Formats: sequence, structure tokens, C-alpha cells
Amino acid sequence: MFWEVFGKKSIFVLHMPKKIIIIGAGPAALSAGKILSEQKDTEIEVYEKENKPGGLAASFTFRNQIVDLGPHRFFTHDNKVCEFWLNASHGSTSKVSRLTRIFYKNKFFRYPLKPFEALWKLGIGPSFSVILSYLRQKINPEKDIGNFEGWVSRRFGRKLFRIFFKTYSEKLWGLECNKLDADFASQRIKKLSLASAVFSAFSFKKTKHKTLVDEFDYPKKGAGSVYENLVKEMKEQKVDFHFGQTINGVRINEGKVEGILHEDGSFIKSDHVISTMPIDQLIQNSDGIDPAIVEQSKKLKFRNTILVYALIPENTLFPDQWLYIHNTNTDSGRISNFRNWVPELYGDEKGSILCLEYWCNNDDELWNADDKEFEKMAFKDLIKTGLNKGLDVVEFKVVRLQDSYPVYFYGYKEVLKPIVDYLKNIEGLHLIGRGGSYKYNNQDHSIKMGLLLADNLVNNAGHDLWSVNTDFDSYQEGTKAERE
Repeated sequence: MFWEVFGKKSIFVLHMPKKIIIIGAGPAALSAGKILSEQKDTEIEVYEKENKPGGLAASFTFRNQIVDLGPHRFFTHDNKVCEFWLNASHGSTSKVSRLTRIFYKNKFFRYPLKPFEALWKLGIGPSFSVILSYLRQKINPEKDIGNFEGWVSRRFGRKLFRIFFKTYSEKLWGLECNKLDADFASQRIKKLSLASAVFSAFSFKKTKHKTLVDEFDYPKKGAGSVYENLVKEMKEQKVDFHFGQTINGVRINEGKVEGILHEDGSFIKSDHVISTMPIDQLIQNSDGIDPAIVEQSKKLKFRNTILVYALIPENTLFPDQWLYIHNTNTDSGRISNFRNWVPELYGDEKGSILCLEYWCNNDDELWNADDKEFEKMAFKDLIKTGLNKGLDVVEFKVVRLQDSYPVYFYGYKEVLKPIVDYLKNIEGLHLIGRGGSYKYNNQDHSIKMGLLLADNLVNNAGHDLWSVNTDFDSYQEGTKAERE
């Protein structure tokens, strides 16, 4: 209750605050929470299992240098998303010249391909083989059966698929490419054209690929600083944050959410619950969910990430922000170099921190391996690639990210549909973010989901959040995060 003053009259107004609990403190959760925290009649609590915000986009300090949980760049075509992110960064960003290459057979391939580089590094024979394979698909295309391998092969030819798509994708997903759904390709590489990316590479005419961004804005204190700023702002609005606490699920009664189930066994009442935790965990650990939906959720799959950070005593190892590792003799699929982002990350410190990424499933023996095993694996990969220039590693740090990627296995949409149809009808329950919606979101997708959800709750806007997908234009790297 509080007094509101209208002109010279004071009117006593009784407000019944709505209680909202948010599970998670990543981009989607905090974007929704920030807008909702500005509403006077809303009480908000945020529960995050980690000890800091940011989710998969968090940052931390290692050997006095700031690093992210893997590489994170921000782009969007959505002006509202861009404005929100820029405001949350508090203007503390720098321009970074982009360089991301493919590392194949111990050679670096620029993207888009450059004249003569492709001829020289692939060789004349393989280059013509790529073109012939592409023409073969154009003349007599394979039947489209909806898997990743077929989607890529139909558009680029089998030769290019094997060189620049197969190895990395199978490392990431742990599945053969014919067991991956075509959605992954259509959402991530749909605007890549072989004609512009390969054929134009063998001409002198300068072309600029549609998905290339030459420069991007990056927060001076790491990607996670944006979300740390949001937490500070939300605390000023009296939002309660509970870090280092795990929520098991929610309680559903007669088609409505009643609150959350804490890991300590307690129940906390709430009018609305916004969840960004993995959708399968939420369903399987909640009360009042249809048993058939619980069983259906067990078919969903998530992939885990192991990040191995290695401090190398050299400032100039390679100039890329990250490399996609397509070598078949290495286990790592991507290697980031945090020396190549902004100088504020490392300050006066010497040496480069590399981050090698490995992926596995919960039931893989690798997931439970000792940190020393990952350190050995990372060092072997550095030796094989030569990216450490033969130097020893000063120190390692291993970070495990469980359920970091929803797997687009072949036929996943048929598995997910009845789950979504069921959840849509639960009043007061809102699932967003990469894990919550089972979508391969980037930061901009998750922020968009959060903002649309807030608009629904504040303005009854009626956005269908399940229709927000990762194939909308903001993914394409044609726009930098700039004010217009």
C-alpha cells in the first residue's frame, strides 16, 4: 500500500503486488527481469545456481585477465534489442576488428575465401573437386530428407561438406551429420552462398559476404559485464537475488503455476515463474506435470561443454578471436584467444589465454574425467596444431558447462511439439532462453525473448514466445551493435 498524489489530492490506493520468480540469471532472464523490475506493483526474486550472473555469457578472472565462457560477440538487426544491450553495457565498449578462421589440415582459411589462398591451400585438384561436386548437386540434387548432411550437401556439394562442415559438427554434437536435423543448418548458415563464398574467391572482383561483419562492439570488461550491470540496476529496484542456489522445478495445480521447488525441499509461492533452466530438467523435477509429458521430455538431449583455459607465455600466438578446428587428429573443436579482443581484458599482464572447447554427453566417461585428463588433452591438441608455438603452458583452468547446447537431433521437432503444446496452457509459467525454450540461441535471441515476455506481462502484448526462433535476421552478422 502507498499514497499517490494527484494534483492537490492525496488518494490512498491499495496495490496487490504480483510475485514473480525468475529461475536463472542469464541474458533472457535478466532482460525480462530488468523491464519487470521497473513496474511498481511487482515483487521479483531471482534464483541462480552459479555464484555470478551471465549464464553461458558470463565472464571471470583467470591469472589477472578477464575471460568469457567461450567466445561471445553480439550482433542484431533488432533496434530494441540493440538499444537494450548498449544501455546495459553503460557505454563501456570498444570496436574490435573481426578475424575468425577455419583451421584445416594445419592451414588457416579466411572466411569468406580469398583469391589464390583457396587455390594454394586446398590445392588445384581439391578446388576443382569442390566446384564439380557443387555442380553435380545443382544438376542432379539429392533427395531432401531433412537432415543436416543432406541440407549442406544439396547446397554446397559433398566435397565442401566434408571439408568445412562434417568434422566440426560431429565434434560439437556427438552425432553423425545424417542424424542431425536440417534446422541447425537452416538457422545458422542459410544465407551462405557457395557462389559468393567460393566462386568469387577465384576472381579479382572484391565481394563482401552477407554474413561477414568486419567490426563489432565488445564490452571492455568482458561479455558478462553487461549482465553484472543489469543485476546492479535490478537490485536498485529492490529485486532479490539468490546466487548459488538451485531450483529443482515448479508446482503445477489445475493448469496454473503455484511456485517453485527449492533444492532444500522448500516450496516458495509465486504468481508467475520465468524459467531458463533446461526444459527437460524443469519438467522431470516438477510437481503436477502430466506423466506422458515427463516421459516425452526424456527424449530431449543436451550437450555439455568443457572449457580448458591455457595461459601461454607469448602475446602474439595468432591474430584470430577464435578458430574453428577442422583437423580430424584433434579433439578440440574451437580455440579462442582472449588476447585478441580488447586490451582491457588483460591490462598489463603478459601472455595469452587460450580457451579450448570440448563437448560430451552426461553419460560419457569423458564428462566425469579428472581435470588433469583435460589438461593433457588440451596440451596435446596445442602441440598437434602448433598454435602454442612450441611453448609450455604456465597454468590450466578447467570449467564445465552442463547442458550448454540443445541438440537438434533428426526429428527433434516432433518430440518437442507435444511438450510445447502442453506448456503453453500452463498459466503463469514462462520458458525462455536457450535451455528453457530448447533453441540454439545467441545472446540477441535470448534478450529478444526476455523483452517480448516482459511486454506480454506488462502490456498484455500477446507475443508467441515459442515462435521466436534463431533463424530470424538478427543472427546474420551483417549488423554491428551500434546506435542508429
